[in-house]
Amino acid sequence: MKLVLLLLLILSACTTTKEPVTTGYYYVVNKGDQFLRLEASYIGNPILLEEDTIPPLDTTFIFTAIEGSGGHVLPSNFFSTFQVALVQPGNDSLLYSGVNNYDWKNAAFREGGRNLVLFIEY
Repeated sequence: MKLVLLLLLILSACTTTKEPVTTGYYYVVNKGDQFLRLEASYIGNPILLEEDTIPPLDTTFIFTAIEGSGGHVLPSNFFSTFQVALVQPGNDSLLYSGVNNYDWKNAAFREGGRNLVLFIEY
């Protein structure tokens, strides 16, 4: 009986431990005077962004990343492709393409997580 109680105590201790979680909030800053269109994917699957069109001269929230311990909330962990295009009649013009963690800068927009911002100037 004591052994069963000891095992139950050990199992309950293992299941109540919370893993540290980090949240990343992604923003795009459009520093130009035209609309931008965003596309992202992960391992061939499109990612549904909060917003996929960024108005001129605007800072727009686009994505939330959540990662447990041992990981990070940087783009290389959540995107395989990320593209920003200038919206133009008939044919969008690609301005940015890639998944480079260093292109995303830290900012202080929102508490309780890491804020990652991609500035697009054209």
